Amino acid sequence: MILCTFNQIKNYSCLNPRFATAAKWLLSNDLQKLPHGKTIIDGEEIFAIKETLPGRKADKANLEAHKKYIDIQISLKGTDNIKWKAQNECQTILQDYKEEQDIMFFMDDSVQYIQVYGDKAAIFFPEDAHAPLIADEELTKLVIKVLIN
Repeated sequence: MILCTFNQIKNYSCLNPRFATAAKWLLSNDLQKLPHGKTIIDGEEIFAIKETLPGRKADKANLEAHKKYIDIQISLKGTDNIKWKAQNECQTILQDYKEEQDIMFFMDDSVQYIQVYGDKAAIFFPEDAHAPLIADEELTKLVIKVLIN
């Protein structure tokens, strides 16, 4: 897991060369004016999903993890308090991996919270179980999905 500013995402291109493309797109678009739903950045290799959703209580947020995509999570409205735990430390599977949605869920407690707001971005790799959308308010989120391979 990485917590950084938008400007710093390109610095992690050594971890995934698609981060440079994602960072350039992120910095060259007015994120508030993006339509809700899926926006293609580079085919199925990099795309963004914008949603406005109600916040939820921490006890209602289950940890999730992915295998094919890295998440770059951004809060466009509100502060997202995201739970985190190393996936290899998770013990209780709530929902087995579904390849089509690239997601699995765990019932474990998290070990840490991070806050994402303003020009901050949280980058979650497959080894990072995370539970977003923890807030007392409605959140507008942008998740940039970056293919691993």
